[in-house]
Amino acid sequence: MALKKSNNCNWIKFSKPLDKAELKYQLFLQFIAHCQWFKLKKYANDNNVKIIGDIPIYANYESSDVYFNQDDFILCDRKMTYVSGACPDDVDIYGQKWNQPVYSFDNQKLNDYKLFIKKYLYIDSLFDVIRIDHFRAFDNFYVVPANKTPADGRWMLGPGSDFFDILFTQVDREKFVVEDIGRLRKETVDLREKYNLPGAKIFEYTFNFYEGKDVFLTTGNSIVYPGNHDNNTICGWYNDLSSGDKRVLNNYLADYNGNINEKVIKHLMNHPYKYLIVMIQDILGQGKNARINIPGTQKNQWKYRLTSLDGIDEKLNKILED
Repeated sequence: MALKKSNNCNWIKFSKPLDKAELKYQLFLQFIAHCQWFKLKKYANDNNVKIIGDIPIYANYESSDVYFNQDDFILCDRKMTYVSGACPDDVDIYGQKWNQPVYSFDNQKLNDYKLFIKKYLYIDSLFDVIRIDHFRAFDNFYVVPANKTPADGRWMLGPGSDFFDILFTQVDREKFVVEDIGRLRKETVDLREKYNLPGAKIFEYTFNFYEGKDVFLTTGNSIVYPGNHDNNTICGWYNDLSSGDKRVLNNYLADYNGNINEKVIKHLMNHPYKYLIVMIQDILGQGKNARINIPGTQKNQWKYRLTSLDGIDEKLNKILED
């Protein structure tokens, strides 16, 4: 940040030296943020609240991660040749182009994945439970040529067990859960199960309308969501269903009382998952206007704010009364 303030340009064009006064100011800001965070974490832990956190697997091109660790990324003349993304699939027929630089795991292996290990050690100090973002990328990940479309991309192998065997000698494996949503190849599932890591299940994805049931109902070692930050709210999702699908879902949840959001939450609470994470919007029964994010888009996202705590206790009590 101090260098960017001095140069006011892309880091490739940095030419002015570091301003030591600016460096001290940036360190001061980090120090204040650090103190505030651990004060908050202590308050949470003292009140029997644990905090789950993670790091997005990819780093922004303008980040210090890339600037100070260029050999850990696939770059040519310090520019991106490939970028992160998702292949075309049933969810998005065009695929997605996320435009972050991708890792050179071959180079990272030479230094025992120092960058990733350092990041996870720091995350270990910040949170009580650690979510591994985009877990499938540690098995294989999709890359898109920087100047082409997602359809022109290809799969590359991730570090697999080589990385996790090192990581779990330094951080307690029991602290981890993984984000493994989507179609996974057998090798990704095997990698997750090798370390007994809880995988993610999202009811909006796992409910099978053709069979009329939740297809992952018996998967106990999981972190389960009705929907997460990338999904519509339960009410928004339900309202977009066809009349036939609504009928199937209502029949499946007929044993529960309340609105659709309350029924889904009660259903998931009745099964032995390791963690159940419920969005505040779903507790409050809010519609699609309360959605946080639509994947692959940038405009008008991440704008949801909880403006009041009024009514939350009442809604929770209604859900818990059964």
